[in-house]
Amino acid sequence: MSRFRRPAMLSAEQAENIIGAEDPAATLHVANTAARSLIGLADEDFSPAAIEHLVETITTSGIDLVADLWEEQPAFTLAGAFWRLYLFQQWYRRDKETVEERYQNGLAVLQQAGQTNNTENLNLSDLDQEIEKIFTAQLQIQATEWGKLAPLLTLAATAMWVLATGAAYGSNWIESDQDELATEVTRRAKALTLTAKELKLAADRDQTGNLI
Repeated sequence: MSRFRRPAMLSAEQAENIIGAEDPAATLHVANTAARSLIGLADEDFSPAAIEHLVETITTSGIDLVADLWEEQPAFTLAGAFWRLYLFQQWYRRDKETVEERYQNGLAVLQQAGQTNNTENLNLSDLDQEIEKIFTAQLQIQATEWGKLAPLLTLAATAMWVLATGAAYGSNWIESDQDELATEVTRRAKALTLTAKELKLAADRDQTGNLI
């Protein structure tokens, strides 16, 4: 099993180098710019050349380079939504067997309660690959294409909801506060349910063009 490596926060100098800007204050814009740039949305603060350089650097060096900048962004923003997708992906890749098992546990509970809502057709591996398309700039969106991210965000929300149900009938997923992946998103069932609601909120905002 590969070890999860928590990304380090970019310094002003590193951010300046990534975007090709002379003003270190541009670091403040990197989180949102990175999120928007990965899906092809322009940012008025940076030139097309700077955006292209940012995307090239991220796709070459890996999403870890900027993911930590998204952590403090609100859940209803694009960067905040991407942070939650990133955590799910890293969690799944670090311990696929456990995540799949807990997902099946959640499905079984929901099936007994008659609350599956087509969750049987949700494949976590496919979800992981769809998230990867975003983080490698394979999914491009026009500014007027509202709702294009909504299906993926809704699937991720559903996955977290099922996982929360599975977690409620077992021990905590991340037991130790010292675990590198221990955050409010990956601890107890209640937190997983909240994350599901946050991802659904992001999906709803995307439908109306308000996920920015």
